[in-house]
Amino acid sequence: MKHISSIVSHTVTEDRKFAWFPLRTTSGKLIWLTEYFYVEKFYIIFDTHRMLNSYVYTPEEMFIERLSNGNRENDYSLRD
Repeated sequence: MKHISSIVSHTVTEDRKFAWFPLRTTSGKLIWLTEYFYVEKFYIIFDTHRMLNSYVYTPEEMFIERLSNGNRENDYSLRD
């Protein structure tokens, strides 16, 4: 049986942005006039199906997300 990583490839990009207008994060918090992270996870399954998930995190939530993902620094690419 093949490992799931041989079937599904994924890339993760994150942007650090500023909330000029009120914005809801993925967890439901309301942020305004502060920085936040916009994360996109793009999956390709069997080279035929594509899936894009997007998340909005506060800096504190992004810190917890990075800790919970372990040591996968090469999965994230920060764009300015």
